[in-house]
Amino acid sequence: MAKAKSRVLSPGSGNPKGLGSRVQGLEQDPRPKTEDPQPESPDPLVRFILEAGQLKKLPRSGWLTINIKNPESIADHSHRTAVIGYLLAHMEKLGKAESGDVVIACIFHDLCEARLSDLTPLNKKYLKVNSQKAAEDIFCQIPGGKDVQSLAKNKKLMAIVSDADKLEMIFQAKEYADGGNRYALAWIESAEKLIKTNSGKRLLGLAKKTDSFECIVDACD
Repeated sequence: MAKAKSRVLSPGSGNPKGLGSRVQGLEQDPRPKTEDPQPESPDPLVRFILEAGQLKKLPRSGWLTINIKNPESIADHSHRTAVIGYLLAHMEKLGKAESGDVVIACIFHDLCEARLSDLTPLNKKYLKVNSQKAAEDIFCQIPGGKDVQSLAKNKKLMAIVSDADKLEMIFQAKEYADGGNRYALAWIESAEKLIKTNSGKRLLGLAKKTDSFECIVDACD
């Protein structure tokens, strides 16, 4: 019985009937190609919240220059500034609405540093930054942003906010000094001259004569 001849396909041998069309059909997807969808721009409120979150990651950089290993973040500073601002507002006999405005201004007073970072006095000696433009660009994203910015025009409120800002740094410097960093005392000396309100001066005097660690231990008794 004669053996059946086998046929080996090769690039030059030709294809069986219909095979070429089937292979071509496999190689080419008949469905229309679509471009990858472009990512949507983030919602302004979401962007604002994420920018505010940057303050949790950025340290108060001045302390690094005196060898504070893990200084507080800008967000940490803003929180306690708001606490001090609330206390000062009541000590200064402000009404409920004005006290609330002080707290709001304190919370947001360093928000522009989400874009600028915390520049030290030495940095500012050589760099020119537009903090007002940075704040405008951030606050224009949200409803009520203009209301927050308008608080800066109220000199009475901003005097309290300024004192709260300086006092928070003084309290922090006192904690670092009580922990053994003698260079932190220079921060107290430079900031205490800038306190304006009577209530701020009273808190300053109390802070300077209080041992920050003994105070916490006493609270446990």
